[in-house]
Amino acid sequence: MNDDKLCISPDALIAMIVTEAQDRALAQMSGPEAAGDVQPSDAFLRKMDALVRNTRRKADRKRHLRAAKRLLIALAVAMAIFSCTMLPVKAVRDAVAQTLMTWHDQFVAVSYVSEEWGVMPESVTLSYLPDGFTLTEVREPKDVGHYYASYDNTETGAFFTVMIVPIQGRQDVILDDEHSQYYSITFDGHDAIWGDMFEGQMNDLLWEHNKLACSVEGNISLHELIKIAQGIVLE
Repeated sequence: MNDDKLCISPDALIAMIVTEAQDRALAQMSGPEAAGDVQPSDAFLRKMDALVRNTRRKADRKRHLRAAKRLLIALAVAMAIFSCTMLPVKAVRDAVAQTLMTWHDQFVAVSYVSEEWGVMPESVTLSYLPDGFTLTEVREPKDVGHYYASYDNTETGAFFTVMIVPIQGRQDVILDDEHSQYYSITFDGHDAIWGDMFEGQMNDLLWEHNKLACSVEGNISLHELIKIAQGIVLE
């Protein structure tokens, strides 16, 4: 059994080897030299030096193996964490357009891929608008081929934007990764990606609908963003 094995340190093993070798050398010597102050020969010293180097080399090899094992465990944990960060992607792959996420040094690319091209509706309106917000900028589909609107609350400094872009083969959205965390949520049957930025100071909601890449972003609560997203009317 493993419990019956004797564990000994490398330094103790070296001392045992040297002591045993000295005892054997003394035993082979005759007469008074064995009992007196014996000076080891050069051959004996070379042999002992070789034994010590060999033992220390084996000990170093064991230390390297233990370090490599710890590294592999750390890599396994890192891969597990990375797999957890990939959960939002897996959750939205059943959508009509495939959703992919790729991590870079300081940003995340969310890519929507569809063999069929999305068709932009002629008009986009919001059936829900939080109190105190007014429209400050808008770009209509008929003019630029997509929809973008910006709303501000001048009293509180809060704002939010709405963007809807047709997926034409591939549509990429670049997001911050240095100060953000991303999660998978569901609303109204849509599998969405929620970006929590700057520890809740900013929120970003992204989802795919009928081959359209949709997003609502602002320094308001996620609850309000979802209500805005639910109130988007495409005609």
